[in-house]
Amino acid sequence: MAKQKNEEIKNAGSIAEAFKVLENLNPSAASLNDNSLSSVHDWIDTGSYALNAIISGSLYGGVPM
Repeated sequence: MAKQKNEEIKNAGSIAEAFKVLENLNPSAASLNDNSLSSVHDWIDTGSYALNAIISGSLYGGVPM
């Protein structure tokens, strides 16, 4: 059973297929889509450009307020 699930994960070629595999593995899990994302206008700077980029995708972002 576990081997079959591992094979399904390895064979997932696109993002959509990967989400289908994840849905089959855990149907009660929630995933985000474009409609469920919010837009953040205010950010708290972390003091580290690298950490800001990792969290917000921008050197000047940081943690969402």
